[in-house]
Amino acid sequence: MTREADNLVLRHIDDAFTQLTSTGNYCPDCAEADAAIKAPATEVFNLTQLKLTKENDEFSSMEISTTKYNKLNPEQRRLAERVYGQGDDFVANMAMLKEAKIDVTRVWVLNPSYVREHAKDSPLARASWLGDFFSISSFDAGGRSVLNYLRVRGVRREVIAVGDAVKNQVPSVPSEVKGATVDEILTFSREYVSSKIWAEYEAGMRQRLK
Repeated sequence: MTREADNLVLRHIDDAFTQLTSTGNYCPDCAEADAAIKAPATEVFNLTQLKLTKENDEFSSMEISTTKYNKLNPEQRRLAERVYGQGDDFVANMAMLKEAKIDVTRVWVLNPSYVREHAKDSPLARASWLGDFFSISSFDAGGRSVLNYLRVRGVRREVIAVGDAVKNQVPSVPSEVKGATVDEILTFSREYVSSKIWAEYEAGMRQRLK
């Protein structure tokens, strides 16, 4: 897991976007991948030591109790602190999640068998991010979706001057605008949201939009 300076997805965002959305995987240059893995700020984790719960042939998750995190083994704790901060920051973040009535958070990763199969000839990379939480919390280290909060995030490269901004034309009698219903949003989202988080996604959307 790299930091920003060695993040090849961000460094080659256009190529990574195309590969992730078309094939599901990003295969970076071998030399660049090797340098990123060996960078001082990068941490490498042994997936077989994380006590993963298998979701399907592609994904597994590591469960972190927001109160019983001291039961994590050293490799699990190292990954948990990479995601949620180290030392006192980690403890404070677990307390924050608990206060938000989130008893368990999960870190999603690729299955060891999936990595062995798909990275045998060339390096394999995925995007990773901490998900927006409203009734759930999770960190995805195997991301490839681009929608809603499951998206490649970025910033505007240049600011448009106020005088150049497009001005909206408002009719004298505006027509009524109706928002989509929760069920309509869920129906549209179903094919884009991974099955590994669908139940949590649906529950969260219904809670937020009720």
